[in-house]
Order: sequence, then C-alpha cells, then structure tokens
Amino acid sequence: MTGWIGIAAPLLWPWLAGALALGLATGAATCASAPPGRAGQASAWLGAAAVAALAAIVGLALVPGRVGLWLELGLALVLAYGIGCALGCLLRRLARG
Repeated sequence: MTGWIGIAAPLLWPWLAGALALGLATGAATCASAPPGRAGQASAWLGAAAVAALAAIVGLALVPGRVGLWLELGLALVLAYGIGCALGCLLRRLARG
C-alpha cells in the first residue's frame, strides 16, 4: 500500500468500522421511501455523485501535508458513514419486502 493508507490502516480500521456500523444503524432507523418519479432518481444520482467525489478526494490525495492527512481521514470517515447509511436503508427495504 502507498501513501497514508499503508501507514494509517492498522490504526484507522476500528474508526472506519465504527463509522460504517453507525451508518448502518442510522440508515436502518431512518430509512424512508424514495420520492416518486424524477425526484427519487435525482436524489439517488446526487448521492452517488457525492460518494464518488469524496472517494476521489480521498484517493487522489489532493491536499498535501498534515492538513491533507486530516482532511482525507475526515472524508474517509464521512464516506464510510454514508456507505453505511445507504446499506442500512437497503437492508431494511429488503427485509420489509
């Protein structure tokens, strides 16, 4: 592994797992049905674009130095939380049938 991921992975995984678990719980608890029609599609595309943008910023290491490290760590946690929220909502919808 290269960059800060290889260095910080042993220290970060509990925090990322916690953010993912918190997202799963929040997504399952607050899942609402999507709005009908174009509004639902627009919100899905907007969410996917936000996840892609966060992943790109984290993956490309655009900001150098210590400030960049903290920014990327924060964005990685937000990304894990957002993915957890989406998965929690999806699992709840699948469980409802």
